[in-house]
Amino acid sequence: MSIKLYNFAAVIESRFLYNLRAFSSPAEGVRLPISLMVRMLNSFRWGVALPVEGKKMQQKQQIWTVVRTFNRQELIVSDFLRQEGLICFIPMHYVEKQVGDAPKPRRVLLPIIHNYVFVMLEMPMKQFASLLAKCPTPLYILKNRDTDTPVEISNSEMMEFRMLCDPAFEQRVSIIQQDDELEVGKEVEIIHGPFAGVHGRLYRKQKKYWFVKTIAGVSVELRITRWFCRPV
Repeated sequence: MSIKLYNFAAVIESRFLYNLRAFSSPAEGVRLPISLMVRMLNSFRWGVALPVEGKKMQQKQQIWTVVRTFNRQELIVSDFLRQEGLICFIPMHYVEKQVGDAPKPRRVLLPIIHNYVFVMLEMPMKQFASLLAKCPTPLYILKNRDTDTPVEISNSEMMEFRMLCDPAFEQRVSIIQQDDELEVGKEVEIIHGPFAGVHGRLYRKQKKYWFVKTIAGVSVELRITRWFCRPV
């Protein structure tokens, strides 16, 4: 018997990720592997039921790419792509902003980096490029410098990246945009805490340890205890 699930708004998804992490905290004595979180979120969002134990789930690996725009038009591009039925992601953060005639500033979500839109590909790249040509806002597909081919990001890598970017996470996380991939430090996997199972790099700066994950020129960086990581 199939299970029919429905897509929810991005803010609901953000809270779902946050609740998953809270449930996985050491204080609760439970740690969910990142792979299980990914499967749970896929079930929640895309209508994919978790496979019964002993059976393999036949599902095509989802791929993400990056669309670049200009003049801070990322939200307009994201709205266009969502209207076309595509899944988009923009790293966001909360800021205090005066809205209308409100007596006090309000806490609102705004992009933390500009001109970047991560998009889940649900069609051939050629068809996707034709769809982008309909957008009235100037944009282009980000390409790899070495091969001049469109950037492709696996769904598992993107899921880890999105969890690190969750604006509901209370620990301070830095998200920066840069031209080159950050290759400092050693490759590690976090084995403790709310991000257990996430892969990235561990490096030392000013006598402190930092974990960084970089995708398509965007890096997420947070302070971490080195004992929370293991080499891979």
